Amino acid sequence: PDELSKIDALYNFVSRQIRYVAIEIGIGGYQPYPAADVYKNRYGDCKDKATLLVAMLGHFGLRGYPALVGTRRDIEADPKIPTLATFDHMIVALPVSASLRPAVERFPAFDPKSQILWIDPTSEADPLGQVPEMDQGVFALISYPDHGDLQRIPETPPDKNGLEYTAHVRLQSDGGGTADVEVDYLGASNTRRHYFYRGLSQSEIRTKFEERVARYVSQATFQQGSVSGIEDNRQRIAEKFSFTGNFSTASSGDSWFLQPLFLSGMAVPEVGPRPRQLPMDVGAPYRLKGEYRIELPAGMRIDRVPDKTSIKSEFGQLEVEYSMSGNVLLATHTLSFTQSRISPEKYAEFRDFVNASLRVERQRLRVMKI
Repeated sequence: PDELSKIDALYNFVSRQIRYVAIEIGIGGYQPYPAADVYKNRYGDCKDKATLLVAMLGHFGLRGYPALVGTRRDIEADPKIPTLATFDHMIVALPVSASLRPAVERFPAFDPKSQILWIDPTSEADPLGQVPEMDQGVFALISYPDHGDLQRIPETPPDKNGLEYTAHVRLQSDGGGTADVEVDYLGASNTRRHYFYRGLSQSEIRTKFEERVARYVSQATFQQGSVSGIEDNRQRIAEKFSFTGNFSTASSGDSWFLQPLFLSGMAVPEVGPRPRQLPMDVGAPYRLKGEYRIELPAGMRIDRVPDKTSIKSEFGQLEVEYSMSGNVLLATHTLSFTQSRISPEKYAEFRDFVNASLRVERQRLRVMKI
């Protein structure tokens, strides 16, 4: 009934019902097939799908334009080098009218400066308003009827990309315990999760969970799990799972040691000291945000609750805070990366930030008798 619903319906049709097949015979690598043929045959490559979407939008009075993209981590276009050789992909640039702006302002793929909504109908898992990570932060050449316009596609901000999780743990006196975990995926992380679950059977999903919990604790036994949001790529994937295991990382007499932030992994190696010669692409900015509730066994306590830790750098920020509520240890963990590319000159500083964050995440607390 409204413009945004029409755009969403057309985008989902082209992205999910038109199969990606590239037939590049002769000039086929440069010239798209007629939109009617692509619609009839139900397949095409990136430029075919972009051309079809532009044509279908036009039937509703919405004028979109093809845009050439030099995808991320590949050959990326540079404003200082005017050549078509740096483009390997085509998407759609849709100028947004004043009436439509309130509906798209929340979209990461909307650029408020150029008033353009970027749409990549090649993606089968990104919802409208979000483009694949390979399109983010790179230049695109919009092909207007009388001129070209080079624009940078926006990146998804950290608070809309990453994952959020909660963990509730009930410990026993010997370090064993049970954990209930919930994880929500956002942005590019949600897209990757949709691709991850595509085509997996229930037994295969269970195997994936079993392999996963083995990284969190020793003697892990997966109990049960569920995943929602798989059916519709416009929905956020949410996981719920529980497992048992030994949360003790070491013991000493009547006490043992616990790594509260166990979802960060029990054995994650630090980044090596070898310098880089080329820039490092770490992907779109993202954020990890977690809350832990750990119930201690009766008659036991934490030897010392750490003070709040905050590490800030030009690359991002880590904050970890612990507190006690009766016999329950509460922990909050937020790690964000705000830069997507690290220059060779800045790599050593970036490595130090990452390794310092890893050491905080691996911090162990002593659990002892009262």
